[in-house]
Amino acid sequence: MERTERFHKIENLLANGRPATLADLVAQLEVSRATVKRDVAYMRERHKMPIVWDRDNGTYKFEKTPGNSGERVSLTGLWFSATEAHALLTMHQLLVGLDGGGLISDHVRPLIDRLEQMLGPSRAQADQVRRRVKVLSMAARKKSPEQFTVVAHALVNRKRIRIQHYSRQSRTTTEREVSPQRLVHYRDNWYLDAWCHMRRAVRSFALDAIHAAIGLDAPAKEVASRTLDQVLGAGYGIFAGRNIRWAKLRFKSEGCEIGRGLRKMGKRARGRQTANHVKV
Repeated sequence: MERTERFHKIENLLANGRPATLADLVAQLEVSRATVKRDVAYMRERHKMPIVWDRDNGTYKFEKTPGNSGERVSLTGLWFSATEAHALLTMHQLLVGLDGGGLISDHVRPLIDRLEQMLGPSRAQADQVRRRVKVLSMAARKKSPEQFTVVAHALVNRKRIRIQHYSRQSRTTTEREVSPQRLVHYRDNWYLDAWCHMRRAVRSFALDAIHAAIGLDAPAKEVASRTLDQVLGAGYGIFAGRNIRWAKLRFKSEGCEIGRGLRKMGKRARGRQTANHVKV
């Protein structure tokens, strides 16, 4: 039995809080006592699996901690080659750039630390990934990791949340109960598409404008993705609603920034008029 297969076997034997004696592991793995001890030590030190030795009962088990109930603590089969680990590290670096380094990237940081430990001698290449891969953000606003966590948890578990939302237009804060539908990353900022139970309609909320969020036990109302796209998708972050109106704007070259810009470029725009159509 290869070492990776033994790791899977040990994990399965200790899953769901079941203890196992050293003799049990030796019999199941068909290896020596010394090999079992080395395997357990490697899993504990390199993969951060909380395997402890219970002296009173003479068994190995998963340690129960505030963040771990003693049940399965890893995904069976989640073992990476050096190439795969480097690819994940590159993806993480891209995520840091897109996310501004403050929301999702913070939650996956423990996983990245483990990946770097798994790389061993190749760990120096992880530093090269951070140095050589960079994503520049343009209009990212300040975000709240606390609100993001509450919103993401409710979104995945299909529960409603109560939020305090600040409107930049009216400069007022309202308390609303909403059913999260999806999180959208648009132009370096995060938005929550949700069904607003106060307005009884689909609304999009900038995450940085949500000053407080509390999870509720009530199940979320489901809205079809097609409906969300019809209401929000056409002009995301700028326009909303199914009703479209068209306006014609007429710009004169005299006395406007467009005209001055054209003159600076050496174009004879004096006296001309240009018309543009914009969606409102």
